[in-house]
Amino acid sequence: QNPTLEEARARAAAALGVVRQATAPLLPNLAVGGGYFHNNASVIITAPQGGALERIYIQPLDAWQASAGLRVLLIVPEAWFSMAAARDAALAAAEASDATRLTVRMALVQAAWTAWAGDEIVAASERAVASARSQADSAGRLLQAGTATSLSVLQAQTSATRRESDLVAALSERSRARIAVGVLLGRPGPVTITMPPLPAATSHDLEALFQQALDARPELRAQAAVVRSYEKQQSAALWRIAPQISASGGAQAQ
Repeated sequence: QNPTLEEARARAAAALGVVRQATAPLLPNLAVGGGYFHNNASVIITAPQGGALERIYIQPLDAWQASAGLRVLLIVPEAWFSMAAARDAALAAAEASDATRLTVRMALVQAAWTAWAGDEIVAASERAVASARSQADSAGRLLQAGTATSLSVLQAQTSATRRESDLVAALSERSRARIAVGVLLGRPGPVTITMPPLPAATSHDLEALFQQALDARPELRAQAAVVRSYEKQQSAALWRIAPQISASGGAQAQ
């Protein structure tokens, strides 16, 4: 339901349509026609044929005509390269769609962990607010007992107010993260996801990890397909002046 993914899928589908459009010039071309004629007069003669007289129509009063022609392209270099370029462009669009999916997934994971961290921050802020209020109440009692000054009470109240402000900011940030999760999932409201326990830290070889990342990134494959598509478009432009070879045949009946 994510609109970004829907847009990426639509672009991939449009690229496949371009491939079918580029394939159209290579398909056989069949032309069929017909006609009807009504003459102002008919001309019929008789001629002996096998000992009998046979009617021969020189000009019939009504005549029907049908024709068909078939043309098949045999060698079309420019269309071949154009079709190959369209295929590479469609492959690039498909890889870009996968890259968009990974990007949305990464944003979803980040938003979900941000919301999870927001729960921890809110809990810590609530404890800090409770502690600051307790200290402010204690300072007030000490002031009434005459063992504290008004300045210490004011400082305790200021600290409690600051902690309450931090709690409001933490609640706002957590709500923003939950709304972001809902938007990424295509939901109208905020969504809370229960996150799994954090995995234990492991060590990896940097070069192997780097090569694995290069092989797994679909946007790199998409860019490589785009480069191949442009190269084949260049070849199609160069072969545009080359002659085309086709085979044609026709039939006519009247």
